[in-house]
Amino acid sequence: MGFGATATDFPTQNGPIAVVRSIAAMHDGRCTEPQGLPPLPPPLQSAGAADVLRRMCVAANKDPAAKADARKAIHQMLGKLDPKDAAAFWFILAPGLVDLGDIDTAYGLIDRVPQFGLNLSLFWSAQFRPFRRDPRFQTVVQRINLTEFWKQYGPPDDCELRDRALSCH
Repeated sequence: MGFGATATDFPTQNGPIAVVRSIAAMHDGRCTEPQGLPPLPPPLQSAGAADVLRRMCVAANKDPAAKADARKAIHQMLGKLDPKDAAAFWFILAPGLVDLGDIDTAYGLIDRVPQFGLNLSLFWSAQFRPFRRDPRFQTVVQRINLTEFWKQYGPPDDCELRDRALSCH
């Protein structure tokens, strides 16, 4: 049984569980199933996020040739969104951006997310390894004071903290 099958057994159809269900379904390649998309807030709905998320799912899972189409679609959608809305829904958009290799756009959005609006669990998933390896990750963790936390309690698993810089294996 895959992660997606376990996560999609939850009965809740909205809120954080629905987002977890949708991410699991997308990672399992179930892009067209109803639970394959998170419940989209109105700003994302009107910007065409459902279509964009499906394209991102297809590109990330089975069709590398679809990556260019998905990147184009997400940039068009971001152009329709108020920058505050794009930042507010970073946790929905960032996994697809990272899967598509669009680290620059993911960092462009995260720079606008308030310190306490970040979903830190995304940072430590295997999917976000390229995001963590980017030198800009150091700026993000310093901005949200994680380096101070790590100095006191130790760095995350498989990571070292040297001179306020985190290095992960």
